[in-house]
Amino acid sequence: FAAALSSMVTSSEIITLSARRGFLPACFGLKSKRFGTAMNAYLMQGVLAVLLVLGPGLLSKNATEFLMCAYSLPNWAFYAACVVVLLILRVREPKLERPYRVWLSSPVLFLASCAFILVYTAVNTPFAFLTSVLVTLVGVPLYFFRFRR
Repeated sequence: FAAALSSMVTSSEIITLSARRGFLPACFGLKSKRFGTAMNAYLMQGVLAVLLVLGPGLLSKNATEFLMCAYSLPNWAFYAACVVVLLILRVREPKLERPYRVWLSSPVLFLASCAFILVYTAVNTPFAFLTSVLVTLVGVPLYFFRFRR
């Protein structure tokens, strides 16, 4: 429950900040005056979850498994991308001051783990994997469309 709660809070903050920067409608950037929470962002998450379960989730064998894959796969891909950037910065900027430095084996093992999770999911739940990739890729043209305006 703690992991679910932290994920929910983090996601609502991302939605709120995206709305405040103009990527989403402004109503999602509002916080409740009474509770100080991003209620509209939580509602958006709930609606998206219901749409994922009732839409493509019903086409899969297990809607819960589909939702977990569709939600977590982009996270693992972006975690891996962040670690790749860390490794690139280590090579390009070796003298850059770093407050915390890890052994090289840690990011390499993490990348191997991310690759395993992504490949394993693609092989065992291809429908959820492809849906997750497509939903994530839909955001790319929307992002660029927003900046062109």
